[in-house]
Amino acid sequence: MEKQLEMAQSGKSWCTWSRFFSVVLLVCMVLNLVPVAGQNTAKPMLYKVTYTTKDHTETPYRAKTDGPIVGEVLKSQVYEVITFEGDWAKIKHRGGEYYLYKKRLEKVDKPDVVASPWAKEWF
Repeated sequence: MEKQLEMAQSGKSWCTWSRFFSVVLLVCMVLNLVPVAGQNTAKPMLYKVTYTTKDHTETPYRAKTDGPIVGEVLKSQVYEVITFEGDWAKIKHRGGEYYLYKKRLEKVDKPDVVASPWAKEWF
């Protein structure tokens, strides 16, 4: 039987540190994934547009509260409200954030139609 070669002291410490960092990395990965899996994400604040102005067929929205009208949202459409700033509601629309006048919105528990599979879990 052949005798094993003894590892130099520097090789032993490298092997020990390599194992240690592998375990630390594994623990970090597990701890990072567990909270995400166990988190109960909050439902978004959903509001339905209930009003149109006499000058517009839909409800206008703005990029800034004091800025010009940049587009219109459909009446009876449901949007996620991010926050309220005075008389304005900041909504998510077409990948951006815009402002609607708060009095033109009505809070709803869930949208009329949920087309996205991930959103069905919330409702």
